[in-house]
Amino acid sequence: IYAIPHTYERPLDCTIGKNRSPFKAVYFARYAQDKGHEFAFEAFKKVVEKLPQAEFHCYGTGSRLGELHGLVKKLEMTQHIFLHGWCEDVTEEYESAALSIISSPSESFSLTIAESLAHGCPVVGFNVPYGPQELIESGVNGYLVEFKETDAMAERIIQIMKDPSLQRELSENARESSKRFSESTVKDLWVKLFQNICPEFKFSIQPQVLI
Repeated sequence: IYAIPHTYERPLDCTIGKNRSPFKAVYFARYAQDKGHEFAFEAFKKVVEKLPQAEFHCYGTGSRLGELHGLVKKLEMTQHIFLHGWCEDVTEEYESAALSIISSPSESFSLTIAESLAHGCPVVGFNVPYGPQELIESGVNGYLVEFKETDAMAERIIQIMKDPSLQRELSENARESSKRFSESTVKDLWVKLFQNICPEFKFSIQPQVLI
């Protein structure tokens, strides 16, 4: 049994990480219980204790937005954690951030992670079933920590923010690792599957055609 992933490629005309803020983190997710924003907030409060210039920008929509605004206020993080609405240009946000955070208690194939990696934005997240460990290679294109271990999550975020050379290395590795989700690579996996099922047929797919 094997999986053929979704595809994601950064736009060819995007500006590659020239204006990254070393102290900016982002999170793209619905404002819903199954996205675990509270764990990311808890971790980021610990980041700000060490790096008071750090900012965490979240984007999304959902019924939990009001509750999360209240939590940010309770944590006294209104100058550091920002809850935005729907984002029309994820490219700009990923390419301007030092890292992204994902704090879900579970994930399948996460397009949020795939997008982040394609834009050279390393990911810090929880090692939960099943998607994060398929996409994130800890220490290579981001870091995985155990679920709810917000101290460990904060440590990894601080490590990336404080070390520009590490951030660049993780960023380059993230872009490289995302190539396995390119349209051409995924197309070849589908063609190979069809040829194995029906070896008597010849499959010819033009590069611009998506399956």
